Amino acid sequence: MTDSSAGRNVTIPPSVGERTVGPTTDRPYRFFRPTTALWELRILATLAEGGAVSQHEVARRSGLGSTMAHHYVRRMIDGGLVAVTGETNRTMRYAVTDSGVAYLDGLSRQYAREMARLYLIAKQECRRRLLGLARRGWRRVVLFGAAETGELVCSAARDTPVEVVGIVDNDRQKRRARIGGLPVEAPDAIEARRPDAVVITASRCADEIERQVRHLRLRGIGVARL
Repeated sequence: MTDSSAGRNVTIPPSVGERTVGPTTDRPYRFFRPTTALWELRILATLAEGGAVSQHEVARRSGLGSTMAHHYVRRMIDGGLVAVTGETNRTMRYAVTDSGVAYLDGLSRQYAREMARLYLIAKQECRRRLLGLARRGWRRVVLFGAAETGELVCSAARDTPVEVVGIVDNDRQKRRARIGGLPVEAPDAIEARRPDAVVITASRCADEIERQVRHLRLRGIGVARL
C-alpha cells in the first residue's frame, strides 16, 4: 500500500486484508462497513496523540478487538510508520514517524472527502423525503430527535417547502442545545408549535417514540418517520 502525501511515497506491508472487520464499540453498520483504511486512520490518530498507551487502549479507542489491533500496530511498526520503545505495557511508548505522519495526513484527507460526499448524498435523500411530506400537505413539522439526523433535516429543509417549526427530544441533556437555530424542547411542546406533522428523526427507539406521539393523530397532527 502506498500514499504520495507530502510529496513522498509511503509503503507499508500488505494489508491484514480489506476485510470488513466489525467494530467492538461502535454501533453496527448496515450499509457501510469499516475497511482496513479506516482502522489504520483510527489507530494512527490514537498513536499520534503520544504518551504511554497500551495496545488494549489502542484497541478500545479505535473500536477493534485486541488481537486485530495488535496485528495492525505490528504492521505499522514493520512498515516504518510507527516506532516503539519500552518492553512492557506500562513503559511502552509509540511514536508516529515522519512517514506515518504523511500517511495519516493522506488518510485524513481522503476520509474528509468521502464523508463530505456521503453528507451530500444523505442531504439529498432527506430532501426527497421532505418533498414527499410536502406533497401530503405537511408543510410545518416538528422533528422528534435532536441527534445528527435532526441537524441534517434542518439543513435539507431549507431547499423545500417544509418548515421545521420545532425540535423535541426525550433526553433532558439535549434540551440545552439549539439545532438549526431552534431550541430543543420537551415533547409536550409539540402541540404549541402547531405543526402539520411530527417527523421522527431519531434512529434509536423509533418504535417507542411513535407510540408516544400516536395520540396526536387524533388531533389532526400527522406522524411520520424520516
